[in-house]
Amino acid sequence: MNRVSAWWSLGLIRYLEGSWDVDKDLRLVQVQLIHRHGDRTPVAPAGQDLVFWEQQIPGGAMALAESWEELALQGSTLHRCPLTRGPFEAHFYDQRYSDPRLGQLTFAGYAQLRQLGQTIRKQYQTLLPEQYVPGSVLAYSTNFRRTVLSVDNLLLGLYPPESRPTEHAKIPIFVKLPIQKEVMFTYKCPSLSFFRQAILSQNAVRAQEANMAELKKLFITAYGLEETEFSWTEARDSLTVANAYGLPLPPTVDSDSVSDRILRHNCFRWNALFSSPHAIKFGIGRLVETVLARISSLKVDQSGPKLVVYSAHDTTLFMFLKALGVDMSLDWPPYASYLAIESYANDENEIFCRFVYNGEPLVIESKPGDPLSRMQFVPLKLLRMMWEQYHSQDFEAECIERSLDKSEKQLQP
Repeated sequence: MNRVSAWWSLGLIRYLEGSWDVDKDLRLVQVQLIHRHGDRTPVAPAGQDLVFWEQQIPGGAMALAESWEELALQGSTLHRCPLTRGPFEAHFYDQRYSDPRLGQLTFAGYAQLRQLGQTIRKQYQTLLPEQYVPGSVLAYSTNFRRTVLSVDNLLLGLYPPESRPTEHAKIPIFVKLPIQKEVMFTYKCPSLSFFRQAILSQNAVRAQEANMAELKKLFITAYGLEETEFSWTEARDSLTVANAYGLPLPPTVDSDSVSDRILRHNCFRWNALFSSPHAIKFGIGRLVETVLARISSLKVDQSGPKLVVYSAHDTTLFMFLKALGVDMSLDWPPYASYLAIESYANDENEIFCRFVYNGEPLVIESKPGDPLSRMQFVPLKLLRMMWEQYHSQDFEAECIERSLDKSEKQLQP
């Protein structure tokens, strides 16, 4: 029996014997929260009324900050860590968009994150101090205005101004390059790009692409695109934002069946890409290690952050849920979705973790495909073993590995 089998078997036996009374034996000591930003304007300009979208941005496009120092936060201060360097030092990453009104947090997005903050406050009211205490909450964000503004609003929902001491009215948000690399995987990891190309060349994926060829051509024609300008992700995004705001669509793509087929195809492509643990490692391996390191370093009887927040993207959540073995074949994380990673301690100060996605506790299979290995509270030692496949001694070196032959050999889970 291998180490993982031994651990889940022990957990099952203790559960069946009734020796784990969660309410009695385990106490919550920390929560790490990975969330998607709120509602935003589209990321591609094709077919969009940008004047309309400008009206959905608080302050309008003229209020959009071009640098860190100019971003107007309501309840937070923005901190760049010393490790930040390169193009992320002075500007936000979303400034690569062709128009400043693209990809920005909307009024609806502000409201969603305020509500999420209130939800988290209510859900963990026994863990969090009633009044904000410096150091009790840590907040990190990717280098996008929409994620920074999202976590700013989450923190305002979590701790409104009246619940903050005057001398600590602002909660710091940290934006640093390591987190950026963990989350924004596609722009920094050549090895993952090789994985992507190899997977898209597989017969099953190519067959599915062929089935979608007519719909792709229909979309390109409807939006006046060149074939090189087409992206399934942007196609899904265009339809999603139009449907959310009741905006007119070109007649040829204005149907629920078209939207549903494009959504399903996006999920299919992403599930194919991250069917391999090696792809997940290159995508969010460093974020997984960050989360695991924080759990491992918990000092149950000492002071420390009660809540750690990572403001990120739908793709971040998608990959993290895949790393937990969640079936994402027909699911895409909506705006303001979140994954709460709850850390509990027993009387012997052993740590157990529970994962809650959008308010619903997940049942984790420590041995994929084995229903007998299902559990909600995962021992930390077992979690380390489960996530060992996403560890790397040197992410930088592995990411620049350009051997396609090597990548192809690692495609299978």
